[in-house]
Parts: sequence; C-alpha cells; structure tokens
Amino acid sequence: MKGLFLLPITLILLFGTSAFADFAEGWNAYNSGDYATALKEFKPLAEQGNGEAQFNLGLMYNNGQGVTLDYVTAFKWFKLAAEHNKAVKQEGAESVFKAYEALYKYMQVTYINRAMYNLGAMYNNGDGVIQDFVRAYMWMNIAASQGHENAVLGRDMVQNNMTPSQVEKAEQLARDCVAKDYKDC
Repeated sequence: MKGLFLLPITLILLFGTSAFADFAEGWNAYNSGDYATALKEFKPLAEQGNGEAQFNLGLMYNNGQGVTLDYVTAFKWFKLAAEHNKAVKQEGAESVFKAYEALYKYMQVTYINRAMYNLGAMYNNGDGVIQDFVRAYMWMNIAASQGHENAVLGRDMVQNNMTPSQVEKAEQLARDCVAKDYKDC
C-alpha cells in the first residue's frame, strides 16, 4: 500500500524535475551560443505550454539564432508566451513573465508596421500586385504615421511618381483605412 502512495509522488517529482532540467540545459546552451541544443530543449517545453520556453523560442526566431530568421514564427511564440502570462496572472500567481505582454504588443506593432511598409513597397514595384502608386503611398503613409522609419523616405520617393490629385486620393484612402481599422483597404 505504501508503495502505491509513493509512486504518484515519485512520478510527479521525476517529470517536474525533468522539465526543469531540460529548461536549465536549454538556458545554459542558449547562453553559451549552442543554439541547436537550446532549440532541442526549448521546443518540446514550449509546445507543452511553458511560457519561458515560448519566450526564448521567440527570441531565437526573432534573432535567427540556431533557426532561420522568421518574424512570423517569433511573433507566434511571443504571443503564446504573452497568453501564458495572462493565464498565470488570472490565477493570481506571481509571474516572472511580466514583460511578455509589453513585448508582444511592441512586436505586434513592429510587425504590422513592417507589413504595411512592405505592402507599400510591393505596390510601388509591382511585386506580386499590379503597380499602383496610390496604394503604395497609402500603405507607406500609414506605416510612417505609426513610426516606421523607412516608410517616410519610401512614401516621399513614391510621391515623386504621383500627381497632386493622386497624393490627395492616397491620403484620403489612408484616413479611410485607419478609420475602418484596416479592414477592406
């Protein structure tokens, strides 16, 4: 009977300790620049919902450390880490992930601005879409208004190919797009 009681406790301790050891191994590998080992340790933990591992995978994808640079995947892991943090907060527990939500919001704005700028560049160059300076100006103007550094220069360069009435139309489209919360732009 005593053995049956100790078995669940032993299993909990083993699995809990294993997860901690795996994270610690991943953390040590990450800090020493062994990103392949860090990835091997963090990924299973992140997939199981470990917020710290999710955050660290986000960093690895954001910086191209041991993986191909991939902002979309980085964003996914940062978002999951932020959601994990929110769940921990809702349970009333203290969290070591307080920065996750702020980072997620920052990354969200950064990626959205980058996407708007890139969309403007696509319209400017006719890459995958029909070349349209009005749409190019519109998207770059929106990105510029939200702080994207290169969008101001890009918008001004696009403007050199436009008539004043086209610029006016693009600015109105930008205002309309923002007012519609970027839906059906």
